[in-house]
Amino acid sequence: MKRIRQAVVILLFLLVCLSTGALIPYGLISAEDESSVDASVTVNESIEVSYGARVIAFSDVLWPRLALGKPDRLGAFIYRNGWTEIKLEKTTADCTAVSIWAANIGWQKSQFTVYISDTGKKWGKAGTINVNSAVHQYKLTGNFGNVGYLKLNRNGSRWSIGIIDAVGAKGGDKSKKK
Repeated sequence: MKRIRQAVVILLFLLVCLSTGALIPYGLISAEDESSVDASVTVNESIEVSYGARVIAFSDVLWPRLALGKPDRLGAFIYRNGWTEIKLEKTTADCTAVSIWAANIGWQKSQFTVYISDTGKKWGKAGTINVNSAVHQYKLTGNFGNVGYLKLNRNGSRWSIGIIDAVGAKGGDKSKKK
């Protein structure tokens, strides 16, 4: 019953946001000039992104499994000061980038603190992101070591909801190593 009540409140909140113009979920991109441009292409070794595979734990999150897999514009709704722990498809060795595809609904921005872990037991802070209204990829870069789990803690007001579409980690570019 509690989950149904939470879903109804969020749906009503979304309806109010849409009717008042407080929500801009995505924008249209168009190109008026499609003339050709001379360009060259350099192919580097492909670096695979490890996306979220399983939700380990969560609090104050609706539909947490929608944050798994590749970005698809369907996401988990994180309200209040909710959080979620996600296991990646595989542990990323020598991780140099952690990406979060996220959006915000409401009148105030959401802020997410991103934590990383190799085992899911001991966590280290990767960084903090301020999320805007449209779905966007937020990338944290650094030398994170081995990353197998991501934890996202939302810091925001009750007048907004954070949406997590996908999470991922990418290892170092082997072509740049000596």
